[in-house]
Amino acid sequence: ADITLEPRSNNAIVVILIFVFVLLLTEVFLLLTGSKILQNELIISPGEPFLDEKTVEIFGEYYAKDNKSLICRYFNGRKTVFREYIYSPTNTQGLDSCPAFLRPRQ
Repeated sequence: ADITLEPRSNNAIVVILIFVFVLLLTEVFLLLTGSKILQNELIISPGEPFLDEKTVEIFGEYYAKDNKSLICRYFNGRKTVFREYIYSPTNTQGLDSCPAFLRPRQ
C-alpha cells in the first residue's frame, strides 16, 4: 500500500519546519551574542505585592521603593533575566515600556 500525501499537508509540514528552523536560529543567535528578548513587563507601585514566584525570589515579597517601577523579564537564549527601570508614563524621567530587545551587557 503506497501512501501519498496531499499537497496541502506537504505545505503544512514545510510551514511548520520553517517555523521551527526560525525558532532555532533565534535561540542560537541569543545564546551566541548574549542579547536578550523581552518576555513580559510589569508596572509595580510602592507597597504592591509581586504576583510571580520568580519575581518574588529576586525582588522580595513587596515592592519597597518610593516610586513606580517597570520590571522587565528577558530571555537570553539560556535563562530568564530581569531588569528594573523607573516608570514614567510620559517617558520623560524614566520609561513607559520595556525595551523589546537588549544588546549584550545592557
